[in-house]
Amino acid sequence: ELAQRTAALLADDLRATGRLHECYADDGLGLWPQRGTFMSWNVLAMTMLRESTAP
Repeated sequence: ELAQRTAALLADDLRATGRLHECYADDGLGLWPQRGTFMSWNVLAMTMLRESTAP
């Protein structure tokens, strides 16, 4: 469940802002960085999804 919620948060942020943030408010608003993008969440989310669906 956590992996799916995290992936949804990232997808929503990318769709809404065209970039990813390192941290998020409780309402899903990206907080930092205000410019640029944070790439490590990509790897984290994909790893979490892969591990959550592994047999």
